[in-house]
Amino acid sequence: MNMKRYCLPLFSLLLLLCGCELGLWVDVTLMEDHPWEAESGRRFWYTILFLGSQGVEQRQISIGVRSFRIAIPTASTCVVAAYPLGKGIPFGGAYQRGNENNMVELHMSDGPLADALLQIARSWPKPVSRLNFAKLSHELEILGGNSMAIDWNRMARDIVNGGLDDGSLKTSATRQVMLSDVVEGRWTAETEAIRSFHAFMGIESNLGFLPPGVFRYVNLSAKMELRVVIPEGEDEEVFWHMVPLETLLRISEPAYQDLLERVNTFP
Repeated sequence: MNMKRYCLPLFSLLLLLCGCELGLWVDVTLMEDHPWEAESGRRFWYTILFLGSQGVEQRQISIGVRSFRIAIPTASTCVVAAYPLGKGIPFGGAYQRGNENNMVELHMSDGPLADALLQIARSWPKPVSRLNFAKLSHELEILGGNSMAIDWNRMARDIVNGGLDDGSLKTSATRQVMLSDVVEGRWTAETEAIRSFHAFMGIESNLGFLPPGVFRYVNLSAKMELRVVIPEGEDEEVFWHMVPLETLLRISEPAYQDLLERVNTFP
């Protein structure tokens, strides 16, 4: 009898079973509506990124789904982010070793932190998997709760170099943004961390003080999306442009209801 032929599959099966035992299923829930969902009365689909056993993994949840389950390593921190319509500022949260239950709650206030950590994890997953997400989130709250204005580059450097401490989270410089010639109407920001505004003909629109980054707003009546880009260099000018709304926000109400019905009846 050729023992090799039988031992090899058995060894592979044992490895598979051991791998399963090292994994953990957790239930993830979006705890709030996205500001554009609240404004439009429509549910979105979301792209999910999380730090799994294979590095940063991706999946998608359908329109209207608010809870889902993922398999993650048990002995490390698993950062999770849910991106509305596949992009922009996500909802965020994390499971970490010692959690009382196998649940992850995603909040928009933790979205920028989750997004930053997942970007780091694409190249350096190990340092991120050892972080205390809850402590980092708490430190951001102490800074004022506006995680939009954090110097993420500094934090990333300290995480990768193993030097993360209380001084790693610093705020970036902000600048007041005034725009003219923007289409009239209400422009709703994609996060409550920055303010929405009304635009009026012949009057400059005050968007408040914003840090470097890309910020998006929608005008549902005009069916337009505004993207404002704040460069890191203070000597560089702010620029902006408008694009048509995402299809889900642009289609008619009957078309949206038909889409919902088809999603809910899909086998």
